[in-house]
Amino acid sequence: MVDSLMRSFKGPEIRTGFLKDGKPVQLKKGEEITVSTDYDLKGDGKTITMSYKKLPVDLKPGNFILYAVGTITLTVLSCDQAAGTVRCCCENTAMLGERKNVNLLGIVVDLPLIY
Repeated sequence: MVDSLMRSFKGPEIRTGFLKDGKPVQLKKGEEITVSTDYDLKGDGKTITMSYKKLPVDLKPGNFILYAVGTITLTVLSCDQAAGTVRCCCENTAMLGERKNVNLLGIVVDLPLIY
């Protein structure tokens, strides 16, 4: 019973934000990108947003951020807690759309369960 009950709860969810003109952006391998926790900002090829406010607190240089079921990987270069931003290097070339899922490898996120 506990097993079936646990499967009915969704874990913490982090998503990317909206993009300028609602159009996907191409992230290119080797390029630097800023991830902002300002969810009101419209992303572009240089800055994207994320719904997790504690991102620059919980991440450290060398951590990985996976987007869109792992089709995009970013390596954290630096974190600016005051600005609410994380500077990253893109590890592959891919298109990023709006409201895509995000996974923070090896990070315990401080988000409530969704019932």
